[in-house]
Amino acid sequence: MKEMVKDQVTGAVIKEINNRRILNEINELTLQDKALINALNEMKAVKTFISTPENILGSEKTKHGEIAEQVEVGITRAKDILNRENPSATFEGVGRTAPEDYLKNGIKVQSKFVNGANNNLKSVLDHMDNYKTFGRDGSYYEIPKDTHEIIEKVFNGEDVEGLKGSTRRAILEKIKKIEEESGKSYSEVVKPANSNYSDVQQGNVEKTIKTYEKNLKKENKIKKSNIKEEYKPGLHEGMKATAISALIGAGTSLTINLYKHREKLLRGELTGDHWKEIGVATVKDGASAGVTGGAIYGLTNYTKMNAPFAAAIVSATKGLASLVKDYTENNITESELLELGIIICSETAIVAVAASIGQGIIPIPILGAVVGTIAGSMVNELLNFNKKTGTAIEKQMREAMEKLDKDYQFMVLRIKKQYEALGNLLIAAFNVENNLQLLEESAKVAYALGVEENKIINKIEDLDKFILGS
Repeated sequence: MKEMVKDQVTGAVIKEINNRRILNEINELTLQDKALINALNEMKAVKTFISTPENILGSEKTKHGEIAEQVEVGITRAKDILNRENPSATFEGVGRTAPEDYLKNGIKVQSKFVNGANNNLKSVLDHMDNYKTFGRDGSYYEIPKDTHEIIEKVFNGEDVEGLKGSTRRAILEKIKKIEEESGKSYSEVVKPANSNYSDVQQGNVEKTIKTYEKNLKKENKIKKSNIKEEYKPGLHEGMKATAISALIGAGTSLTINLYKHREKLLRGELTGDHWKEIGVATVKDGASAGVTGGAIYGLTNYTKMNAPFAAAIVSATKGLASLVKDYTENNITESELLELGIIICSETAIVAVAASIGQGIIPIPILGAVVGTIAGSMVNELLNFNKKTGTAIEKQMREAMEKLDKDYQFMVLRIKKQYEALGNLLIAAFNVENNLQLLEESAKVAYALGVEENKIINKIEDLDKFILGS
């Protein structure tokens, strides 16, 4: 019993380690979802801006220029926020007709959304002529992404379908002039925006924003998947759990042993042999607690057992291992092995019953029969008795049942059936592959417990709708 108590304490420690990891994961996932909401709010602000086209600068043919600025700042901020970083783009401190259109990381940026690669570069040069420091002092220009790609291809000598030779030469001349005027490389002065030229036109911009919103949500799912992966139980945390369990086990053992010799300790009469005995016990108990902690960590994380049941399984396994050793050394008979095994597994069976029927109440007259029935099953499974002994165990369980009233017999069978319907806990516990199918298995549990079929979630899409409240 003392060992079982120690194992339950170790189980509580492992539960705390698991709970902290789970709470940290939940916190990170919550922060990520908040980041998505704030990112989408940035796009909402852009939608608000384009909803009143009469307030946008320019004619019907040029309004896309200011729209491009709003979209660029909006999506840049949204991406930063989704990455849980400070927004790098802003209109703050920028006049509506200033040389720059917005700031990125505190650097002035002029947006040039003009149709055609050659025309776009001409617009950049015209602006550089009007503002003699722009493009030369670290400030730069942003042009449509697709236009920038065409210019890059021309600059690198690649073919561009439908582009005339004269246009290619004009583009190369303007690139050269930009570099001469700025004293910098073209790539430092002219950079790509997030959007293509057509994306920011009045007839397309709403679709563009929807696409950006969809991409933000998709990216958020990836980020949440990465968070879940990061907070999965693993070798590093398992080793940490083992080490902590070992330290607690050793510390507890040292305290108990020192208390046992407290009178000699206070009088200073502890000999070298005493200290050796205490030291050996401390190391032994620490090592045992470490192994127990590692086992419970594995059971709770890779088979989804609760900590008390995992600790009970470990206790039962350790206790039965000791009995098997005595049996193989002919210190006990097979009958004694069975009887003692039933006793050891009773505590595990009690936890198993609690795990199987939740808050259900078992009448006192049948409690022993229920615990005995499940304990017997566990012993049979863990020790893998031969057919003859297995049959004998079943016979004992039947005889115990026959001593009960008919009504109580029915209740025992019903509870045992519930226990079995939830799956063989010992086999399922050690089958990692089965436990990966959590949605399917949880649906089976719901069916077993009599949940109405129309209330059971057994599809990923239904689960997503339930979680998201959609």
